[in-house]
Amino acid sequence: MIEKELRDAGVDQQRRTSGAAMDLLLHWATPEIGVRGSGNLMEARDLMREGVPHLVVANHISNADGPVIKDVFATYQLPDPVFLVGLKLNQQWFTRFMASGVNGIPVWPDTLEPLTESDKDKKSQVNARAAQASKMVLEVGHPLVVFPEGTRSRSAQLKEANPKVSRYM
Repeated sequence: MIEKELRDAGVDQQRRTSGAAMDLLLHWATPEIGVRGSGNLMEARDLMREGVPHLVVANHISNADGPVIKDVFATYQLPDPVFLVGLKLNQQWFTRFMASGVNGIPVWPDTLEPLTESDKDKKSQVNARAAQASKMVLEVGHPLVVFPEGTRSRSAQLKEANPKVSRYM
């Protein structure tokens, strides 16, 4: 039932990425990743089991962030996270591959300029649907993951949050 509600809300649940291919890539690309604050994850798991909605705010440093976070959530038996995913990720094969390994709500970021009046309308529709889907995700008990900077941090340091990211929620 929850999966249908997420699909109806606009969450892209297509699992085009092979689990084995993603596992191999994550093992190769992220051998040094560790989890800090695992006690927080265990507390979050207990709260989610009680029905408390969770908005997860993460520092975005790599195209592998989504699959890595999803894997960590699975390890700690947390519900499958849903990510806000910028449409720009579909422009290159690697970012499209990485984004296809997670449940995502498409958003039209400010860094992707609409070229026509029709594109402006589409941007408005995509982002309105993202706000509705974000609310639904939280209501049905899945954690919603956002990267508040609205882009990757090239220095791995947390950048100032982009206030415009909040309109997708």
